[in-house]
Amino acid sequence: DVGPRQPQRRRWRGTVTAEEYDNYFCSYGELLHQKDMLEDKARMDAYFSAIRGNAANFEGKVVLDLGCGTGVLALFAAQAGARKVYAVEATSVAKHAEAMAVSNGLSGVVTVIEGTIEEVGLPEQVDIIVSEWMGHFLLRESMIDSLLYARDKFLKSDGAMYPSSARMYLAPASYTDDEVESKGPDFEQQVEDWNEFVAEWMDAHGLDLSSLTHTYTEEARKAYLGGSQGVEIEVSDLLGPPVCVKEIDLLTATLEECSHVRHDDEAFAMKLFAPGNGGEGGSGGRLPLTMFVGWFSVAFEGSPSSPSLVEVELSTGPEEPLGTHWGQEAFIVYPPLPLRADEDSIQCR
Repeated sequence: DVGPRQPQRRRWRGTVTAEEYDNYFCSYGELLHQKDMLEDKARMDAYFSAIRGNAANFEGKVVLDLGCGTGVLALFAAQAGARKVYAVEATSVAKHAEAMAVSNGLSGVVTVIEGTIEEVGLPEQVDIIVSEWMGHFLLRESMIDSLLYARDKFLKSDGAMYPSSARMYLAPASYTDDEVESKGPDFEQQVEDWNEFVAEWMDAHGLDLSSLTHTYTEEARKAYLGGSQGVEIEVSDLLGPPVCVKEIDLLTATLEECSHVRHDDEAFAMKLFAPGNGGEGGSGGRLPLTMFVGWFSVAFEGSPSSPSLVEVELSTGPEEPLGTHWGQEAFIVYPPLPLRADEDSIQCR
């Protein structure tokens, strides 16, 4: 049985609105943005090694490169011996992918299709899906929705995903930079300005706006401290080892499983390095906790019926010597939390 899986119910149907194009898709249509990703040596080396290093698994196969950009992964697959590669790209950079296939003498193998995977058709089922779909902290940008759609509709039941699995990590850290450091004071300034505004209104108009203060404060807290902030930290900034908070098997995962990192009632502990083995200083010989920092890794392991001969892992963590264009994502703790020397873990939910 090599028929398609039943596509899962999903919110987005693949039609790019003008707002979506302006806010997201348009940047991927520019070579300036594509070059940033092509310059990411850790990223490109991982995909090259995973595809070319497993040429025996690609030989004679039909491959889908989802979100192909300039088409380099499709070309890697063709060089590895794929019989046919369908390179699907939602933006106008598809024309550059087509030019790349021609200039590299692979246009007979690589067919570039401009459009979203939800709106285009493929003439046959595929043996392998190759895709660089990952956003910051893995799931930002929500391209995994389209990846799972493509898997369910076009991948043979014994097919393989490259990458095949993904993991999300969180770790406690003591790190700051100008942008991170400004978040807390900017939030406090907003609250102070609001309180002055409330007093001025009482004086000028005789109206008490203080009943709005709680809501305004929470909105300001969410705006300045409730989101994540891109950072590039060092291993020495970590206060404890990372915890894997989410693991995704891309051959079997459902949209529901990918809609959250953990359930609200799932408690877990983050261990802390002993004083002297991590961030030192602050209260009792430790630096304070200023953030939880997140990153991800993906593994290229093939499939049960066609395991990778060469297993490759791509990590965006601080241990990656080359760094990546993803960096890490910081979830700021404000005010910073002092840590005692006798504390060995942080309880999280």
